[in-house]
Amino acid sequence: IDDALIKVIAPCVLPVHPTISLRTGIPHVPDEFGRRPMIKTAIDIVATSTRRSISQDSALGTPVISGVIVDLVQNVLAQYPENHRPRVKVIPEFSGTAYNGPRRSATVQRGLSTLLRRSPEDVLDKEEFVIGANTLRGVPDTLDPALSGLIGEHPERWLKDYSFDLLGTVLPMMWLYGVAVEAHLQNTLVRAKTSNIGVEYMGIALRDFSGIRILR
Repeated sequence: IDDALIKVIAPCVLPVHPTISLRTGIPHVPDEFGRRPMIKTAIDIVATSTRRSISQDSALGTPVISGVIVDLVQNVLAQYPENHRPRVKVIPEFSGTAYNGPRRSATVQRGLSTLLRRSPEDVLDKEEFVIGANTLRGVPDTLDPALSGLIGEHPERWLKDYSFDLLGTVLPMMWLYGVAVEAHLQNTLVRAKTSNIGVEYMGIALRDFSGIRILR
């Protein structure tokens, strides 16, 4: 900014709700098409295991990779009988930006990248909502985890369905196509809806494909 390589557009401010990953935000209000894409930004701090910047390859390549993942997941699901296949949806990244100016330092290049991801609302069925799988744990003992109402009195039934949906998708992707996605608890969303029997499990949604591994 001091060198005039970046210009601040004032008063251009986009209020967002931070998600559990801190650097990904959801806009307060939808755009003119009624959508609220998730905005993944670069923050120059070490959080958990790594510095949370974004490489240019990740910013520009992840939207392409996301489209491939959507197709691969559909190919995997098609291997199952129609009445017994994992209930999985994919929330893809669809656009990214990266700095391409005269200054070539890694800090500048990695610190000025952004990814846009579809909102879960774009892929969910009517009346569905999502809960982060990581809310199974990580709350004070005085509070009930967000998923406790979904699991109810039969946790073994829920765990069986969840495991089938998750492992029945990500494992075949590895042994059929050599693609491993980072389907940890933060990147896996539990789909549910409220019905006359309470909160009903509907499947999972996978997101964040910046860190996939491909066997070449």
